Amino acid sequence: VWAWGYRGINLCSENLAALSKAPESDFKTRTIAEVRTMRALYYFIMMDLFGNVPLTPEYGSTVLPEQTGQESVFAFIETEVTESIPALTREVSANSYGRPTQWMAQALLAKLYINAEVYIGEAHYNEAIAACNAIINADTNGDGTADNPYALTSNFLSIFDVNNGPQIKEIIF
Repeated sequence: VWAWGYRGINLCSENLAALSKAPESDFKTRTIAEVRTMRALYYFIMMDLFGNVPLTPEYGSTVLPEQTGQESVFAFIETEVTESIPALTREVSANSYGRPTQWMAQALLAKLYINAEVYIGEAHYNEAIAACNAIINADTNGDGTADNPYALTSNFLSIFDVNNGPQIKEIIF
């Protein structure tokens, strides 16, 4: 798991370094937000499993990383996700399936906040509720009304079917 997690983190950081040289565009902005969110997800998994883990956000550095306290890792994850949300897509469809969306980012924040007391010794339950409410009240087309793109499925096992694509409304990411 350690090798898998840091491989993901390093691939994200490598892609961010390459993307930084691309010309400015909406596509670049959205892609950087998606990669930052994915890197935050990998860091979340690593922190959740191992606690204090090295923060290595800069790709290409030859300095050996040092163990970082959970408070710093928590803050890094929170910053990466909250800064990325505005550039992530609101769309919930086959086009956005498997890509970080605003709702996936909110779900990641909800998981981070609901466990904040364990990670950093501070309760963040109100923030967890706000992130969950953002998903519940998801406005996928930006018209100010909740579209309810997510719902519990009547057949729980269908989530694990071979063909569990975007038609399964319970899958946020």
